[in-house]
Amino acid sequence: MLAMEYQLAKAKVNLALHVVSRRKNGFHELDSLVCFPNFGDKIICRKNSVPYLSISGNFKRNVPKANNIIIKTLRKIPLANRNMSVHLEKNIPVSAGLGGGSADSAAVIRAYKNLWGEVLIAERDTFTLGADVPVCIDSSFQRMKGIGEDVKKLKSTLSFYLLLVNSGDPISTKEVFLNLKFSNNPKLENLTSFRNMKDLVLYLKRQRNDLETAAFSINSNLEETKAYIGAQKGCKLARLSGSGGTIFGIFDNKIEAFEAYQKVKQEKFFWWVCCSPVSLANSRYDIAT
Repeated sequence: MLAMEYQLAKAKVNLALHVVSRRKNGFHELDSLVCFPNFGDKIICRKNSVPYLSISGNFKRNVPKANNIIIKTLRKIPLANRNMSVHLEKNIPVSAGLGGGSADSAAVIRAYKNLWGEVLIAERDTFTLGADVPVCIDSSFQRMKGIGEDVKKLKSTLSFYLLLVNSGDPISTKEVFLNLKFSNNPKLENLTSFRNMKDLVLYLKRQRNDLETAAFSINSNLEETKAYIGAQKGCKLARLSGSGGTIFGIFDNKIEAFEAYQKVKQEKFFWWVCCSPVSLANSRYDIAT
């Protein structure tokens, strides 16, 4: 058996997010198209070690120390196997609509399986840790429905670049949903095979993020950021990811994507900015952060 396991906890980006209903218990049902850029937090799990969690990275100060999602995940480990330490390099902004906590939880679950050769928690039950954990388990191009528990892998050979920007203002998911005016919106249009980037972009332009209006009412700067990113040369679509506050821009050209990255870094030097490739078939390319 392995003694150490490395996992990349990829950031989650909601290319489209529709709020389609609200359950009696108050939870909202979603219909979302999700992809994962080749960027994220880094997780190292060590077997036969003193059990503890250590944290480094640019956003380590924003991670709760006492009751974070990694601690919740580790509590699922049987007592006999709790001799595992976890190191988290926190690169994904917190409360940014990028599913960083859920990605970390999913990475620990994958690492545990590789280290011990057994499943820590059934995939269908991982949503009890966090709504985005099920979709983060595989971290591939997927459609996510319900309250996060219903995920379906999608096939595509397309690749493109995402420009991710965050001004540093955290957005409370709870507050966004409290400000949501309409909860019974149409589902995503039926998915077709995206033959090229034009097909994908045209499809996404007909979809929405139903949380944008609520998020913009909480922080009007987000709307300005969306317009700013959408105006960059080569940007095919700009949108809020999840409940915010990260705005993404889609580029089908590597040169234009990295030129936009450099321009934003120079003009908005206090923002967090990342340019990362996305392969819907999950290959790897260069990243700039």
